[in-house]
Amino acid sequence: MHSLEFISYYMFNNKMTLGLSVYKNLIDNKLIKDTIANSDRWINKNELNTYGIEVYSNCSINMFQLYTNYTYSNSYEQDGIFIPEISMHTANIGVTYSLNSNMKINLRTNYLGQRKNPKLIPSTGNDIIDDVFLLHGSVSYFDYKNFDFQLKINNILNQKYYHPSNRFAGRYRQPQRTITVKVSFNF
Repeated sequence: MHSLEFISYYMFNNKMTLGLSVYKNLIDNKLIKDTIANSDRWINKNELNTYGIEVYSNCSINMFQLYTNYTYSNSYEQDGIFIPEISMHTANIGVTYSLNSNMKINLRTNYLGQRKNPKLIPSTGNDIIDDVFLLHGSVSYFDYKNFDFQLKINNILNQKYYHPSNRFAGRYRQPQRTITVKVSFNF
C-alpha cells in the first residue's frame, strides 16, 4: 500500500483548531476471489485506489471539549469501477464534559452514509444498505488509588445497521447495544 496525505490545520487559539486532510491511497496486488469452474481461490491481483478529504475541528469551552469531523471518500478499482462497500460519507460529533480532573462524561455520534452491497439482499429486494446514525456514551473515573473505572455504552439507541458482504447474498448485522465495564490498575 502506498499512501500520500496532505494535512493542514489552523489554531485560532489554544482552545480551537480547524483542520483539513487530503489523501490518496493505492493498494497494489489486492486480494481478490478468483472463481474457476466450481472452485474459488484467493489471489493477489489488480489495484484499489482511494482518495478523499477530511475536515475536522476541536474546541474547548470551560469544562467541555467538542469535536467534529466529516470524511468524503471515493474508492475505485484500476478500471475505474467504483467500490460500493465503502461509504462515501462519514461523520462524527462528540462532546466530553470534565466534571473534575478525575471524572469525564462523553457522548458521541457516528454517521455512516448509504452504501451498495455487492449483491442483491434477499430480505430487502435491493442492494442498498441504508445510512445510520449511532449514539455512544461513556462515564469514566480516573486515578482512584491507582484504579481507573469506565462504563461504556455503544449503540445506545440499539440501531439495526449492517455492513456489506460479498461472500453471500446478504449483509452482516452489526452489534446491537453493547455495555462494557472496564477497571484497570496503574502501577
